[in-house]
Amino acid sequence: MKTCPAITIVAALFTALTLTTQPAAGAVIIFNNLGAGSFAGSFGVSNSQSSAQSFSTTSSGFILSEVTLRLWNQNGTSGNFELQVWDALGASGRPGAQVGSAIYTGLAENLGSESASLLTVSGLNFTLVPDTTYYMVAAGTSLADIPDDFGPQPGTLYWDATNVRNSDAYDTSNSGASWNGPYSQNLYTEITAVPEPSTYALLLMAGAGWLLWKRRKASL
Repeated sequence: MKTCPAITIVAALFTALTLTTQPAAGAVIIFNNLGAGSFAGSFGVSNSQSSAQSFSTTSSGFILSEVTLRLWNQNGTSGNFELQVWDALGASGRPGAQVGSAIYTGLAENLGSESASLLTVSGLNFTLVPDTTYYMVAAGTSLADIPDDFGPQPGTLYWDATNVRNSDAYDTSNSGASWNGPYSQNLYTEITAVPEPSTYALLLMAGAGWLLWKRRKASL
């Protein structure tokens, strides 16, 4: 028994669309300056101080899947910190507001203790809008004070910076009420994402529609 070509195409399309609901392979790096330039100091991250590095998407939809930062803990700070995604709707393109919930909550004591130590967070599932600028923000939430002969000092983490600027970096000392910058440095960051499943689905639907039209035209 012969199978109708149109049925074969539709079945193939259905199978392909089903596959797009699975975790996508072919992750792409949409921002990476981990190997750029020379070390140019560090930005602090504490309960009142946050630091932000901008990155942008292309015309395709993406799902943020992995983040790597040169974030480290010099003085044995303990407690929680967060990685957040902010929009760029503040004044002059500054960070405006946090988008959704934090993408990661971690313990300061699990970070490396030396400059250039890397924090990599994978298994993320955060939707990024096409053609949009965002900020990756590191913020302390419950970092414990550090004992000192002159009195307790705020628990602080450090996010290394490069002397190469190809995007915008800011920091704030009032929990995001206002941001300072942009600075001549950028914060060492890598952002990895996978194409949004709907992107694949639209391409497959368009291709299947064209094949059906071509088959129909040939039969006439």
